[in-house]
Order: sequence, then structure tokens, then C-alpha cells
Amino acid sequence: MASGVKALEHSSLKVPYEILNKKFRVAQKTIDREVSHVMQATSELEKCLEGSSATVGKVVGLLDGVIEKLTGLKRKAEEAILAEDDSAKVCKRRIEHLKLHDSEQPSTVIQWKKKRLDRMLVEHFLRCGYYNTAIKLAKHSGIEDYTNIDLFLVSKEVEESLKRHETAPCLAWCHDNKSKLRKMKDFYEPSRWDAMVQQFHHCYRDPESNYRNSQCPVCSKQMNELAKPLPFSHCAQSRLICNISGQIMNENNPPMMMPNGNVYGETALLAMAAENGGKVVCPRTKDTYTIDQVEKVFVM
Repeated sequence: MASGVKALEHSSLKVPYEILNKKFRVAQKTIDREVSHVMQATSELEKCLEGSSATVGKVVGLLDGVIEKLTGLKRKAEEAILAEDDSAKVCKRRIEHLKLHDSEQPSTVIQWKKKRLDRMLVEHFLRCGYYNTAIKLAKHSGIEDYTNIDLFLVSKEVEESLKRHETAPCLAWCHDNKSKLRKMKDFYEPSRWDAMVQQFHHCYRDPESNYRNSQCPVCSKQMNELAKPLPFSHCAQSRLICNISGQIMNENNPPMMMPNGNVYGETALLAMAAENGGKVVCPRTKDTYTIDQVEKVFVM
């Protein structure tokens, strides 16, 4: 019986313990930082008193600074202790609850099993995204203290913010859990790393950018969206832009057509041929030709 409870209830204690451990580490860092501020203020006061140029006004100002730092330390320490105390109480309540499985009263054991089933259902609903159902069941059964609803609600907030194209909550979550994320780096499969690289790549580069020019307003999706309600403008003279170099194709940089029909500026193609032993590669189709196969285009 004990081994079964240990296997099924591992997460019931692990989650609040991890939260308590995290709050302890955060509190330790916070208090260490505040103590260093106090020590720095105290050191400045001591240097002032040891010097010959100390004045009453200067000493009073430094004393006020020490008092301010001590007050900040006291406030941060109280907040940290309160947060740790709340987490410790959650752990204690769950331990007391789990002890009931070994009660000598059959009715108590039956009630405990009923609550455990409800807890498992709540956990299942949360993992499936049925947050409201999980919350209602937890309240109905009186098991809010024995579930991890708060943890899942944080996840829900991050997911919903990402759907709204907002990244601040996600970045904040990553910062709060950076130590755990560092430990996960060795568990990423190569395929997941490749997917992350691809996603990062698409964040900075439009997949259709090979067919568009960054300096051309007509090729810009954002400009096109803004220009939808505007009347068409009259263009007396068109300009051809080389997709490779971004330079204007004119008499000094005549357009050159590859056998596949794609056109680029002569300057860019000659530079490419010089680097590749007389061969040029079409950036759109990846076809390779010799520079002699490229023909000049005359625009009427």
C-alpha cells in the first residue's frame, strides 16, 4: 500500500517542494543582495568618520542611507520569509492529507480515496486545458490545497499571451525558470534543435525573401497592407532592382537573364562568377550555369 501511494503521489509532494526550494533560493539571493547594500552604506559611513573632513550634515546623510538600506533589508526579508512560510504550509497540508490513507478508520480511508480520484481528475482536466472544469471540481471537492491549479494557470496565461502575439509573459517565465531550463539542454533531441533553428531563422527572414527585394516598397508586405486603401500612383519610369545585390539595374549595371528566365544585375553575376570559377548560381532555383550562358536583356 505504501509503495503504491509513493508511486502515485510523487508529484503531490514534489511540486510544492520544488516551489519551496525555488522561493528559498530566490530569498537567499535577495537577502544577500540587500546585505551587500547595507555593508556598502556602512563602509561609506566608516570612511567618512575616519576622515578629517567629516561634517555633521554629511554624517547624518550617510546614517540616513544606512537606515534606508536596513529598512529595505528588513522588508525584503519579511516578504521572503512569508513566501517561504506559505509554501512550507502547503507541503505540510499535503503530507497530513497523504497520512490519512493509513488511517484506522475505514470511512476516512474511503473519503481519502474519493479525494484522490478527484485530484487525479483535476490534474487530467488541467493537462487537457479544461481549466474551468478543473477549478470547479477542486472547489466542489474541497481539494484546492492538494492540487497544482496555480501552476497550470501560469501556463495558461503564457499560452494565451503567445496566441495574442505577446512575448513578455513567456520571457518572464523563462527568466523565472532559467535554472531548470539550463538543465534541460542535454535532453533536446537533434530534431528539436533543428526546429528551433528554423523558427529563429524565420523570425528574422521572410521565407519569401528570396523572391522579394528589401529596398522595394512594392515587395514589402507591410507597405502593401498600409497601401490597400490608397489610390494607385502613376509611375512614369520603372526601376529594376537586382535581387542579389539590391542595386538598380541600368546602363551601368545591365540586367542579365539566366537560362531559367530569372534576371539579375551584371555586377552581382560577374562578382559571383569571379568567386566560383566562372559559374553563377540562381538564388531562387539553385540552378548553376556558366557566366557565358547568361544573356543581356534589353528593356524597352
